[in-house]
Amino acid sequence: MVTVLDLRPRVIDHGSEGTSLRRTVVDPRRYQASRLVAELADAWIGYATAMNLSPGTTAGQAGAVRSVGRFLTSRADRTLSLSESGGRVLERLHAWEEEVVAAFPPPSMRAKKLGGTIRRLVAYWLEDHKLSENALASWSASGSLDGFGATARPLDEFSNAERLVLRDRFRQIVRDGERLLAYGDELYQAGQDPRVHGWGRLADCLWAARNLAVGDYPHAWGPDALSGAEVAEIVRVATGVDISSPRQPLMGAVRRLVVPDADHLSALRCLVHLETGWAPEQSKWLRRGDVEFADGLVQVRTVKNRSHRVRFASLTVHEPGGWGWRAGDLLARARHAMRHAWALAPDADWFWTCGGGPGANSLTLGPEFGLRRCTFEGRFGLGGLVRAYDIDVTAPYDLRRVRKTVKSARAVLLGTLNGAAGDDQTVEVYRNHYLPTSTVHTIAAQTVIRAQHKVLDRALGPTLVTGPASRIAGQTGDEDLSHVAVTVEAETPADQELAITGCRDPYDPPFSGSTGVCMDAPTLCLRCPNAIIFTDHLPRLVAYRRVLLDLQKGLPPQQFHEVYGQQLVNIDDVLAKFPTEQIRAAEDTPERLHLPLSERFTR
Repeated sequence: MVTVLDLRPRVIDHGSEGTSLRRTVVDPRRYQASRLVAELADAWIGYATAMNLSPGTTAGQAGAVRSVGRFLTSRADRTLSLSESGGRVLERLHAWEEEVVAAFPPPSMRAKKLGGTIRRLVAYWLEDHKLSENALASWSASGSLDGFGATARPLDEFSNAERLVLRDRFRQIVRDGERLLAYGDELYQAGQDPRVHGWGRLADCLWAARNLAVGDYPHAWGPDALSGAEVAEIVRVATGVDISSPRQPLMGAVRRLVVPDADHLSALRCLVHLETGWAPEQSKWLRRGDVEFADGLVQVRTVKNRSHRVRFASLTVHEPGGWGWRAGDLLARARHAMRHAWALAPDADWFWTCGGGPGANSLTLGPEFGLRRCTFEGRFGLGGLVRAYDIDVTAPYDLRRVRKTVKSARAVLLGTLNGAAGDDQTVEVYRNHYLPTSTVHTIAAQTVIRAQHKVLDRALGPTLVTGPASRIAGQTGDEDLSHVAVTVEAETPADQELAITGCRDPYDPPFSGSTGVCMDAPTLCLRCPNAIIFTDHLPRLVAYRRVLLDLQKGLPPQQFHEVYGQQLVNIDDVLAKFPTEQIRAAEDTPERLHLPLSERFTR
């Protein structure tokens, strides 16, 4: 039983950890379900200490505990405890979750985060008290309610047209950012100390942004100082890029000429993903030590969460100076854009370092001028870029769709699952996550169509009749077949030396497409839909096969298969469809053939 002493306030002191948040408190005495809140608060302290959570995350978890306390207001809630073996606590926590979902409906993820937080704290308390058989153990391992349907819409890849739109728009964002930084470099070379020469020249303001420490800036700008609006206008005239904003302090505008903004880096990152097909986390948390630049090569170390593996990539820098658009070139462009940022923050380990206003999570360099790690969240993620620059692509705006787009493109180019999967995942994972996309479905359909055409081409080869032409001649039904049978029956010995099949129309050759008499006989007769083969032709086919076998003995294997190999295959396919006794009878019948000049001279 929880005593009065156990209901004391639970406190976590954050100290001076670079945040304005000094302490977080959960007071169970303020809530009707004080016993349950006290237990959750104990789990909160233990979990935050064990996981070394940041002050912000710790405060967020305390807010989830308070949310439960505010909901449990009935007198019966006073005796609720996590140690109960019944389902009373389960029912009340489920009711709390439903209320949270109603208060924060989709697309908000607030309900999902609150539910997940309480589940983690409950699981920690049960584990700490050796109550793994408690009914709450299954609940803590379940998924939290979030108001979304049971099945989410699967992410499909961007269409090729959308991929090109994204690529071109992101490249333009990068060009604009590089134009600003290049202009800033020009001005910086001509800059002087504004504490001596005043703040009326933009070049001197850039010199200050690059060289002065926080305490070196004046508390009040002099009357000759530029305004943020004036800087924006100067930059617009010089570069054509508009950096104006409703609230534009002087150093906030100058900052854009010294270090890249988050939009610039986010566009670069998206372009890297369009080239590599990396998972989002592989680029998000890059450190400077993870990226090594050598002559013409960039070595990158990334971490892939799903497979829990560290991956290494060697990316070629294709353009001199790294100004191309391949993955290695893009990382080289990012390094060039961030060179001043890295120099101003030499002790920071972030690779993606952008400018921003001073704050708790940034390194303050001057008034309205700070550096921070670019985390590509919210406004600065893919969705934020699409909305801010009005890019015409379909929702959802998720970087995982870019990954699927690259996988589909590889499937198109390489044509195999092994090639498309590469060393990024197994073929089984590829089948489950990347194969069910519209592009790959289209490729599969095209493959089926090609296979069907191949089968139809074979089906539309020569017509085989397992009987002599004399039996078919004069019969009604198929006029073409009857006409060809009459022609074959009336062949002279000279005609028999010239033809190995009958022909429906020798003036309509399907292969050469010429309007005159067919010049493909006898080489292509056994693949031709115009050809009709009776048992009368079997001795000629057997003789023709002997000729080809003799040629095979005197020619190099590669040459024979390139010139005559398909003909031998065609003859064997045709002979295999006739009864064995008919083939044996044909082998005993001598026959002469008048071969084309190439085959005669080869012999």
